[in-house]
Amino acid sequence: MLLAAGVGAVVVVGVVAVATSIVSRVAFSPEKPVLAYLAAIEEGRAADALELAGITLRDGDGLLLTDEVYAEVADRPTASRVTSVVRRGKSAAVSVRSEQAGGSVSETFQVRSDGRRMLFFDRWVLHDHPIPELSVLSALPHEADAFLVDGVAHSADDGRVLVLPGTYTVELAPPEGAEGLITSDAIEVTVDAGSWYESVSHRHVLSYELTAEGVAAAESATADFLESTCLSGTERALEDCGFTTWPLRADEAENTRWAFSGTPTVEVGLDRGAITAEISGTTRATYEVAETAYRAGGTAERVDDFGFWLRFPAQDGALGAPEPSRYGYWD
Repeated sequence: MLLAAGVGAVVVVGVVAVATSIVSRVAFSPEKPVLAYLAAIEEGRAADALELAGITLRDGDGLLLTDEVYAEVADRPTASRVTSVVRRGKSAAVSVRSEQAGGSVSETFQVRSDGRRMLFFDRWVLHDHPIPELSVLSALPHEADAFLVDGVAHSADDGRVLVLPGTYTVELAPPEGAEGLITSDAIEVTVDAGSWYESVSHRHVLSYELTAEGVAAAESATADFLESTCLSGTERALEDCGFTTWPLRADEAENTRWAFSGTPTVEVGLDRGAITAEISGTTRATYEVAETAYRAGGTAERVDDFGFWLRFPAQDGALGAPEPSRYGYWD
């Protein structure tokens, strides 16, 4: 009877040991936190991924690490599968292969035991898993104050942001006040799973571009300036417009009336992030010449070429009063 009881006890212990081993491998294995992390990444759950990775962010570091932003990021890793698990006591290395951006990427996670569950089972957690850093410094022009990553603004003073794996669109933020008037070209950057650092190629420097609205606004403001300031002037020289009747002196040309000979050329563009217009053409000045002892008086006409620039400050998405150049230079 005692022998039977002893055998029964051994059998029970053996069954418990086997069951414990199976549960440990299935429910409490080192790859469990890794697969949970990868599922959060695939589903765009940034907050869960950060919590599983044990990441604590500083203020301002997590602008791109929200569920709202990350759920819209393209090319997040998918179809992740564990390829190997190497245990070393209370730590393990879990290697994974995932599909991303049309290719296959690999990464290795370090996990460690952080105590016990249900007395028997190790509680595995991710250990020192990095959050990738994306640097765009090499793509920023000197005049840029801010840049956008997937529409989220960041200061150009640093030029680095923390991201999770995926493909991001990088562009310049419009200069302050020029929203809707100025945009920029864009660069797409893929941050691979397993990468801790990614940099935009130094061969591509972002540049500002005028929007169609910006071009139309500058052309309209230039036409208004020509009409209200240049063609309405009566002086023999209009410095703001590059108009002059030189070499006549002020007492030799009076009541000057200005007109264009042909249609002026207007080229709208950007200069270090400021909206500008270059205007050139030919003027026809009609003026009164006083009679003198050596010259008969009357009406005279003079045709001259001209050229000048306007610069437009922007505020609240609209152009302000133009700033004319003085002989090609601004004060």
